[in-house]
Amino acid sequence: QTNGGSFTNVASNTRPAGGGGRIAIYIANTNNFTGSITSYPGVKANNMASAAPGTIYLQQGSNKGELRIDGGSATTANGTAETILNKNIDVDDFNLSNYARIRFADNISAVTNNMKVNGSSNRIIVSPTNTITLNGSSTIENTNIQLSGLINGVGSLKLQNGTTITQIGHTNTSITQLVQHNLTIGSGAVITHSDNTA
Repeated sequence: QTNGGSFTNVASNTRPAGGGGRIAIYIANTNNFTGSITSYPGVKANNMASAAPGTIYLQQGSNKGELRIDGGSATTANGTAETILNKNIDVDDFNLSNYARIRFADNISAVTNNMKVNGSSNRIIVSPTNTITLNGSSTIENTNIQLSGLINGVGSLKLQNGTTITQIGHTNTSITQLVQHNLTIGSGAVITHSDNTA
């Protein structure tokens, strides 16, 4: 566990909680571990926003591994702070859950076979210089995606109840695209856009 420290002193609630840490586990052969692996954010009193969850990377054998970001019990109305991803990502599985809120740093790309996002009030921010490639079977629910970059891939993407993709209008130097080979918009999911600013 690399869980962040909480701060629940109501009288002094201006102090921040601690963010989750970073975990990377490489398994050569068989994985017999049955315990929990967590990197939850610290929480704050008075329903204020929690700190950012950490990242967990698991790789077994020669596969590309799994990246997890989980907000844990930080289920406050104000959610969590953003986890900033500042390295290119190439994994088999990319899983977000429970108030996970991520932002890709400039010029960062992510490639995954399967992306699963569930739980409550997740958020993904894809900036103009970001490219997210989904090549397998991906399902996203209860997530606000702010898209001003590119989401593409040859796999299937299913948007479930509570998911909204807002395509932010392109400028002279950026373009917003959602280019997916097999896209399903389920009941309660929405794709919308704002005006171009060019």
